Amino acid sequence: MNINTTQERTAQKLKKVPSRIKMRTESEVRAYSYLPDSIKEDFLRNRKVRFARCHVYYPDLLLPEAKIVIEIDGSSHLSPKAQKHDKKKDKEFIENGYAMIRIKNEATACKTTFLYKLYYELIKISDIKERKGGQRFVECIEDYLYSTDDEDYLIDESEIRLSGKFNIIKY
Repeated sequence: MNINTTQERTAQKLKKVPSRIKMRTESEVRAYSYLPDSIKEDFLRNRKVRFARCHVYYPDLLLPEAKIVIEIDGSSHLSPKAQKHDKKKDKEFIENGYAMIRIKNEATACKTTFLYKLYYELIKISDIKERKGGQRFVECIEDYLYSTDDEDYLIDESEIRLSGKFNIIKY
């Protein structure tokens, strides 16, 4: 068996999500469904990631090619114990070259809101365009945001830049 065949099989296995590991919350399901179709297939959902220190984590959404982790945080992340665990998890991923993006559940209520928040977090990653697959990910989101016909929402971009937050103003 040659190396290319082995690599292809490994890549196919990584793309499959075991039936016992499913999306855990409605917000995670919505977040995944909002991803552009052209990039959605590259994401792994709740896939086990083990680091050298033997810590095992199950990130909500993982783009392994670009080493990007997206965590959808609900109210369970507000407790001191959960925040301590999140900091430990973030540190471990960052030390291993991953970019961590945390998005609150509320941002998944609307596709446009979620993708703007994700886009804002992505552009804060200084080396995103140098990461394998990172440029493509950013471009897929930009394509959606610039081509959307959803005129019911107005995003105040100056507020995004200044505070990291944004308001959705519905007409």
